[in-house]
Amino acid sequence: MKFPFVKQTIKQASIIIAVIAVSSQGLGVIREAIMANYLGTSVEYDILLISMAIPMMIANILFMAIPSAGIPYLQQTREISSAGSEINEPVFIKANSIIILLISVFIFFALPLFRGILAQGIDDTQIDKIIFYGRIFCFLIPIRAYEGVFRALLQFRRNFLFPAMTILGFNLGIILVLLTLFPSIGTPAYIVAWFVGTISQLLIVAIPSYLLIKRNVKTEDDRARLDSAGYFKYLSVIAFIESLGLIIDPFDRFLAGTFLSEGYVSANYYALIIGSVPIRILIYALGTAIFPSLSEYVAEGNIIKVRKLYHKAIKVCLVLIIPTAVYLYLFSGDIVKILFERGKFGAGSRIMTTEVLRYYLLGMVFHALFFIQLRVAYAIKLRRYLILSRILSFAIKGAIGLTFIGTDWALAIGGGTIAMFTVNYFLMEIVLIRKSGLIYLYDDVRNIMKALCGAAIPTLFIIGTYYVFHYVLSLGALIPLVAVGAAGLSGLFITDRWLGITGFSAKSKG
Repeated sequence: MKFPFVKQTIKQASIIIAVIAVSSQGLGVIREAIMANYLGTSVEYDILLISMAIPMMIANILFMAIPSAGIPYLQQTREISSAGSEINEPVFIKANSIIILLISVFIFFALPLFRGILAQGIDDTQIDKIIFYGRIFCFLIPIRAYEGVFRALLQFRRNFLFPAMTILGFNLGIILVLLTLFPSIGTPAYIVAWFVGTISQLLIVAIPSYLLIKRNVKTEDDRARLDSAGYFKYLSVIAFIESLGLIIDPFDRFLAGTFLSEGYVSANYYALIIGSVPIRILIYALGTAIFPSLSEYVAEGNIIKVRKLYHKAIKVCLVLIIPTAVYLYLFSGDIVKILFERGKFGAGSRIMTTEVLRYYLLGMVFHALFFIQLRVAYAIKLRRYLILSRILSFAIKGAIGLTFIGTDWALAIGGGTIAMFTVNYFLMEIVLIRKSGLIYLYDDVRNIMKALCGAAIPTLFIIGTYYVFHYVLSLGALIPLVAVGAAGLSGLFITDRWLGITGFSAKSKG
């Protein structure tokens, strides 16, 4: 199979993103293992994470919202323009620059206003340090946001190679800085590392995007114009929807920092790192690859193709995530111990991290399904329903968090997140069926059932070999970890060859 340098199909893009994600997420775990060694679940690391919460939430809102809003509008612009015309990239960049710079400046000066929220349960010296660090992290907002701009331009042209490589550059940059500087200068090395990593991400997409723009230069008359007013309106809606999702992390840090003792903020962060790896490797690859095609089908008014592609993505998601979640749940304590338990990260830190990690793993399938679902909803532009479902589901999470934080912190934070994604998924599925016509025909139901069967077989392989190695043979952690993983992969390979679940295909345009 050829992998063109400039443009990829859905299958090629999924493979590229997933393959690169394996190494990049592996580096991400190494990055956190280094931090666990240096800082563990300490108050110092809690302060760093709390100080990053608001700036990085805003940065990630822009990073997620710009491609999610931009690609459908760029696709729509192409459809209504004359044959052969190209988008006006400089106009798209300038339009986003206005928003990025205004928001970045506002957050920098407004950050002390959040002092009252952040200060609960934290002394004045620590809150001063949080505000100081937070203002430094505000400079990451425009860097991260411009990465979203160039990522949108590349993915619109179906170039997924360079966007997939960004996290690789990010983690390599951070690891190199941490290993070089942290032993000598301590906490400031963590801040420098984040800037080096984020700038590396930007350059990886900015340089090829610039070269592609030069390569596709046309006269102004031959270029399609962006509907700036419509784009800004949709961008604001997407940004609001993304903010309702990305506020989860600051909310959890607020709960842990306010109602719990030191270390719980960082313990939850380590759990999130482990719990997000499978979704970032498998599902982000799939969702990112299908999004431009979904937007194109919607622009064409071809809801049948949208329905087929969405249901194929659900099928692949189920067969990959269910066995993975079961495997990680069974070995959750062992994985945390192997990855992090050294230096300042002791047995107590492992227990705290494992407690909340198990909740994230229980809800992983709905987290993954909702990510795919969200790509479809963005392409169709289901603004009002997305906002309502996000608000309602987050209110449920908040209620669970505030109710149980004093008695069961893992249920309060992890269980609340499970409930949020589950409610979100079912609410939006009803909307997609009733309002957008994405109904399940007989073939769709049959394929979903086939996917559930395909997930059940490797899951049984995993559970069976786990109990054999763990209880019958009574071996250590590492040998069962490898053996059970191999059994699960073998089961997945056999069932996929038999049922043909993950081999969905699409034309080069989709």
